[in-house]
Amino acid sequence: MAKIFSVSNMVSGESEFPVHDDNCFDMDLYRISDSDLRSIYHKAASAVLDSNDKEISRLYYEYRTRHYRKSVWKSYAEMRNFLHDFSEKMISDLKEAIISQSEYHNNMNYGYFNKDWVEGFSRFGIMDPVWVIADVKIKHMDLKTTYIQFKNRTQIFSNVSMQEKIKVINDKNTLFYIYYRLDPENPVDMKGFHDYLKGQVKE
Repeated sequence: MAKIFSVSNMVSGESEFPVHDDNCFDMDLYRISDSDLRSIYHKAASAVLDSNDKEISRLYYEYRTRHYRKSVWKSYAEMRNFLHDFSEKMISDLKEAIISQSEYHNNMNYGYFNKDWVEGFSRFGIMDPVWVIADVKIKHMDLKTTYIQFKNRTQIFSNVSMQEKIKVINDKNTLFYIYYRLDPENPVDMKGFHDYLKGQVKE
């Protein structure tokens, strides 16, 4: 969203929602503050909101109200833990199904779920969901020289039995995020949501 609402991108036309009204930025600023930047963003967004574009209206609402979405998981490790019974192929197939059946997506980097998925998610307290594709960033370390705090003791990572559960991660692994808003009337059922996602792909 920050990239879409980038003032420089809007003026240059690199944004999907460029601003061509020079009057929007007809101002002199000295020792610019956060409030000045917010004012510029509001002016820029107002110019594109006149088009009644559904996509930009959604983004602007989130920016203006600060009612941000939550993420089902926040890292590759958390995603694999949540989808613990999914193979890498199933995760990849789930990502492809999400993209191909999207209501809207931007260069396959982020998008909105279609009506059927949204209705399915809502049964588990997952409202107004969006998806974002990301890359798995790899950091290698020597397990024999890496120390961790485990069971109130400092231990060499390679000596911890959990090492056997570690799977090889490479830049071809699939990573995506699902962001959502809370349903004020229904608590989130993550177990049911997990089962619903599993039902969208076959082993």
